[in-house]
Amino acid sequence: MIDKPAPRKPRMFFDTVDHPSHVTFDDGKRQRRNLPWMAFTEGRWDHPEPDTIQIEIGAWVVLVQGHNLGPLFVAIEERTLLRIRARPEMEKNPDHESDTFACSIEFKSSKQSPSPTADKSGQVR
Repeated sequence: MIDKPAPRKPRMFFDTVDHPSHVTFDDGKRQRRNLPWMAFTEGRWDHPEPDTIQIEIGAWVVLVQGHNLGPLFVAIEERTLLRIRARPEMEKNPDHESDTFACSIEFKSSKQSPSPTADKSGQVR
């Protein structure tokens, strides 16, 4: 009789520390951004999109798409997240089903661009 291997403890593929001054997001492809926690505005995890967390920090909205994101959101809420790197190779690997990891990280500017039909005073023509 072959026994099933004992379930392992889920791994968290991000780093945390008490009271970090900054957080580093690495998209795993093109860029790594280091942003100060004092510029943190909001972390949002919408129920209809359980695989996406939006973080507003400084001039950026950081979109983190991943798997089992509950522990990651707690690290954002508590401002203990130090660094996270996207690991797209883990997305379809059944060995990581119980783990928490980012599949992709995207950076978007949080600055609103003016409407193309607005004049310099902001009035819509």
